[in-house]
Amino acid sequence: MAEKMSWEEGDILLRLESMAGGEEMRSAFDWYHRSYPGHGMRPAAPIALDAAEYPLFLRLVGFGEIVGLLVRRGLVREELAHDRWMLRGPWSWLRLTVEQERSRFGPGFAQNFEWIAGRDAKRSERSRRHA
Repeated sequence: MAEKMSWEEGDILLRLESMAGGEEMRSAFDWYHRSYPGHGMRPAAPIALDAAEYPLFLRLVGFGEIVGLLVRRGLVREELAHDRWMLRGPWSWLRLTVEQERSRFGPGFAQNFEWIAGRDAKRSERSRRHA
């Protein structure tokens, strides 16, 4: 049985959901869903700074960063984040662009996004092995 969610966690999750449903984030998620080739497929080619998709890339990375940070800092339990968002897909697809941008922004760029996506991938692997 799942552990009961606190009011604080529920409030944070609702705020994240509101952010994800906003027009700008919705367009980024729609772009991802239209473009991502699916599990096990190759990452997207690095997205150029002047490409029309670059702001969408930044929005997805920013959302992954927020979720990862909230989980890492203990404000949201990891299982709650995984129950709602599977960030390993966006991470694996955008990884090459993140790596490219780390040369510009520094090695900490998208670190929390990478961390939560890695945790999500490990969780999925454990689930597949136990199924």
